[in-house]
Amino acid sequence: MIAEKRSVAFAIAQALGDVRQGDGYVSAGGALISWAQGHLVELSDPEEYTDMPWSAHKWTMEFLPIDPKSWRWCLSGAKGAVQRYRSLSELLRSDKVTELVNACDPDREGEAIFRRILMAAKISKPSLRLWVASLDEQAIRDAWKRMRPESDYDGLADAADARAKADWLVGMNASRAHTLAWHRSLSLGRVRTPTLNMVVQRDLAIESHKPTPFWRLIVPMDGWTLESGKIEDRAMARRILADAMGLPVEILEVRRRREHAKPPTLFDLTGLQKAMSDRHGLTAEQTLDCLQHLYEMKVATYPRTDSKYVTHDDVDGLKELLQPKYALGFLDQKPVDAIHDLYSAGGFDPMRCVADDKVQGHTAILPTRRLTYDVFQHDLTDMERKVMTVILTRMWAACATDRVHDTVKVDAALDERHADGSTERVPLSA
Repeated sequence: MIAEKRSVAFAIAQALGDVRQGDGYVSAGGALISWAQGHLVELSDPEEYTDMPWSAHKWTMEFLPIDPKSWRWCLSGAKGAVQRYRSLSELLRSDKVTELVNACDPDREGEAIFRRILMAAKISKPSLRLWVASLDEQAIRDAWKRMRPESDYDGLADAADARAKADWLVGMNASRAHTLAWHRSLSLGRVRTPTLNMVVQRDLAIESHKPTPFWRLIVPMDGWTLESGKIEDRAMARRILADAMGLPVEILEVRRRREHAKPPTLFDLTGLQKAMSDRHGLTAEQTLDCLQHLYEMKVATYPRTDSKYVTHDDVDGLKELLQPKYALGFLDQKPVDAIHDLYSAGGFDPMRCVADDKVQGHTAILPTRRLTYDVFQHDLTDMERKVMTVILTRMWAACATDRVHDTVKVDAALDERHADGSTERVPLSA
């Protein structure tokens, strides 16, 4: 079995039981479990295509675009990657190993990491897929029982292959072309460059923004207020105020409506990072670091997710997390009253958070059943407690009932009297 990281390999081993340490691997549950180190096998640089004209170190427009007819792969140059690959190769070729399990992260890149290792090692043994997005031991054991053939994920592997080659083609060709055109070193990428452009355009818009002041006519109405629209001329606003003083307000229409505000979705990584920035001033990196540690402690699910939902397979686990015992008081061990009330009234509906077609491997960010009051109070840093609190409260909110409230819309007007005796109607609203 190959996991994507060492910590995940050991978590899987602990879930399977009877753990024994080996040289570069750990054995458990009748399996030898080892780990990769991110992408151990990568696409070769253009310079490695020594039989092609564009492999020369000197860049020229003449040989662009670069378009390999037969793609070539090489081992990553990252520190320790070669040794890690060799250790995996020895295990893969072992006569004791009759079947393989892909336990890399349940996403497109997890497929790529596993399959490229097998491709480089020229190994073709029967393979299964362990698809689990949490390091919770029960979740791992459940996933172990429902493993499917690795071939069921060929489409995901093809997507990873296409993504890697698209990145390579755009990056290698665009970087060379722009460097030659502008006579300075420029690095472009399929995702990086348009993203950078959006940031630059937004910065320019902020820098060139010229605030335009405006005024409104405010009419106190004994506990609520009516407001006029924007008045951009200050002299006109003052004149309207002077002319309208003491005049009666005519109520034109009152509309009452009961509104149902649906609960928010669960958090993906970006949503959690925004929430932590707004509420506690944490940077995106600080939030991710906290979440990564919570994940490694097995009290939170996988951090780098872009999903705000869970699948039908996760509903039972979510229902258990909604039990009152997980409604921590944070300051003491008493459950939060509001959560208790909602639970006892049947107000929680986990199915609100289910959308199988919107989960691309990793589910939304959730706590795990390993989270206890003692862990929360004594094993987490202050920053990690803040992150976990926000995750928990969003989970309860996402599964709660609609927020029902009544709204009232009032349209009104007053007649502004001019010095010549004419009047002009000023619309107001609340």
